[in-house]
Amino acid sequence: MDKIFQSVAAIRFSDCDPLGHLNNQRYMDYFLNAREDQLKKYLNFDIYEYAKLTGNIWVMFQNQITFIKPVYYNKDVLITSSMFRVTDKSIHVEMQMLNEDGTKLHAMVWMIAVHINMKNETSCPTPPDILETLMSRVEPIEQQDYQERVKFLQQKYFNKK
Repeated sequence: MDKIFQSVAAIRFSDCDPLGHLNNQRYMDYFLNAREDQLKKYLNFDIYEYAKLTGNIWVMFQNQITFIKPVYYNKDVLITSSMFRVTDKSIHVEMQMLNEDGTKLHAMVWMIAVHINMKNETSCPTPPDILETLMSRVEPIEQQDYQERVKFLQQKYFNKK
């Protein structure tokens, strides 16, 4: 069972600055689009269909992002995502943007999404069957502090101290 989802994205001209670097504000678009595509591919789960059927949806509560190496126009990147923690009302996702062969880390983000009822805009428990599926896909990580995780990944990909 896959716990780390992945997909490839091409960096578009319109998303880059005059130097040809991916604009910092656009990273989140690439991450979120990749996650949506990955949920469909790996879990056959369409978040918008789920929202229509249940009146509930996950919304971003918090994001922490670190830009490590620039990404350039017209390059393909490998984007991975995995849930490292799940509660009855939230999912904690780590995403990494790597070069196409997965050997160099460009950026990483931790996202927390909260399950909410769209009508009253308050958090609500995830249905048991969905929660069970989510829990079965958790990929635990050793580092529970964001800065420690960034350092760990920098050492892993760049052999830095």
